Amino acid sequence: ALNKDFQFIYNPRAWDKYELDPKESDREMILRALAFSSDGWKKFKTSLKSFLNQELLSVGNLEESQVTEILEKKKKMFERVMKVGREVFREGAFRKWEQSKPGNWQFSKAISLPLWDSLCSVLEELLVLGYKELDFRKNQETINKVVKNLFEEEILVLSNRATKKQIDIWRSILKSAIKSALDNDKRSF
Repeated sequence: ALNKDFQFIYNPRAWDKYELDPKESDREMILRALAFSSDGWKKFKTSLKSFLNQELLSVGNLEESQVTEILEKKKKMFERVMKVGREVFREGAFRKWEQSKPGNWQFSKAISLPLWDSLCSVLEELLVLGYKELDFRKNQETINKVVKNLFEEEILVLSNRATKKQIDIWRSILKSAIKSALDNDKRSF
């Protein structure tokens, strides 16, 4: 929770005065991101609680040197994902694009945890595929436009409780849209 990009995403209006959430929702979000990372989302089959517990237990069964190595890799990737999320979506990072009244669209104030789970793992996957932070920055406007369009056209409809099937669908939609925006830039040269 010490990462400045995460702090901005968590509370864009007061990120510079960040304090750990006494209810630990910030640490839960980080745990979720780490659990869904590195294809961890493919292992999500049961309840979220069971999935997170299984991920924690699997790390606890490793030797200390393995744990350190895995956590260091996950930390570096988490930092990259948070940087991309903040730079691309700014105050709207991991929030639904919704209509407050007809014709008036805005990002919700609260982070959508299903969007967090899906988008964190998609951004990581795209970074692993070789897209750079610069690619995301250069295409920030287009990426925002395509993601907003997914909500406006009701292609991306998020519920509060995520199932394995829903996560797979949301990831597929987000990955396709964002990858298309990134690839479109590469084809223009």
